Amino acid sequence: MQQHSGSSWLKNTNIHVGIITLSIALIGVYLVKTVNKKTNYLPTFFKLNNNIIEIISRHQPILEVCAGNGSNAKRLWDHGIDILAFDGMPYLVPQQPNLVTAGWNGTFEDKYPGHTLLILCGGGIKDSISKYTGQKIILGGYYNPETQKSSLTCHTEWMVKQKWVLIDQAINVTGCKTHHDSGQEYSEGFIINVYQRCSSLD
Repeated sequence: MQQHSGSSWLKNTNIHVGIITLSIALIGVYLVKTVNKKTNYLPTFFKLNNNIIEIISRHQPILEVCAGNGSNAKRLWDHGIDILAFDGMPYLVPQQPNLVTAGWNGTFEDKYPGHTLLILCGGGIKDSISKYTGQKIILGGYYNPETQKSSLTCHTEWMVKQKWVLIDQAINVTGCKTHHDSGQEYSEGFIINVYQRCSSLD
């Protein structure tokens, strides 16, 4: 039986390590690019209140993408809202019904033109919006009640260019966390914007 030399084994090991290192580097580059494209990412740990839920209910049925563990989908479902939820890497929470179906952004949205597209957090939102063929989109983001600015500003500008118009809005500033940024204290609320395709308003 032929024996592998130590140098051969070391060479193969180095090749495997190199492949793994390159894969990790490529994944890192992808994540950095995704996060840095502000109009393609919603870094929101969204907090629903009754006002926001009521606004969302007006536009059901709902198609939620980047649904994560389904906590928001469960809250909306409990309020009687017709909702389908998807996430590229759904994960389960103990003692919580699994409402989330596996699905990557930009691969399924066109199958649900009768649903309102709901994105409360996550990356790759441009892929979802571009693939979506329906008439309404709801985006969620952070809102600073002191400055009255939100993280949706850049998204609104991009949505206008894509022929979407803002038709409804809801803000939640109740029970929001207080943050300290550069020595300044502010409370962080949450906001949702509802958009409708311009062609459907003609």
